[in-house]
Amino acid sequence: VAGGKCFGAAHIGPHAGKNPYSRPQERMILALASHAALALARQDLSEEAAQAQALRQSDELKNTLLSLVSHELRTPLASIKASASGLLADKNNWDRATLVETLRAIDEEADRLSNLVGKLLDLSRLDAGAWKPASDWCDLLDIIGTALSRLSEKDSSRVRVEISPETPLIRVDFVQIAQVFSNLL
Repeated sequence: VAGGKCFGAAHIGPHAGKNPYSRPQERMILALASHAALALARQDLSEEAAQAQALRQSDELKNTLLSLVSHELRTPLASIKASASGLLADKNNWDRATLVETLRAIDEEADRLSNLVGKLLDLSRLDAGAWKPASDWCDLLDIIGTALSRLSEKDSSRVRVEISPETPLIRVDFVQIAQVFSNLL
């Protein structure tokens, strides 16, 4: 017993010659059992401390993620709001090209918002253990090509891809690993 918690029971066999243990021997046995219980209690405390630390780090990561997501959501929302407000203003005489450009910007920012919300839903499914990767054999060049296609033409033109034709297929979730590459790029 240590810290009010019972960690187990020790059975000490009979003494040689079946004589009872002397008081000093009993005290020694109890002291050894107490040390064993303290060692087990220390191990429990260490594991609890590690779990508490992991929870603190998880909370910090979630707070950081929430902050980043909030920032990422504000940008397209501000753009959509500004564009829509501009379209609704009576004093503007929009030419067709400007009108199409403004509507295209709204559409692109709405797609960006939708993508962010989808990522948040994926993250919550992952956190809940409900998301399972759909692994299949994929060509690395196709994955990188998909990731590059998500970039602007200016950004994708700065990337040079060199992959050996002998590069084997890899077993991954195509959509998710392409997203990883997009994030890295």
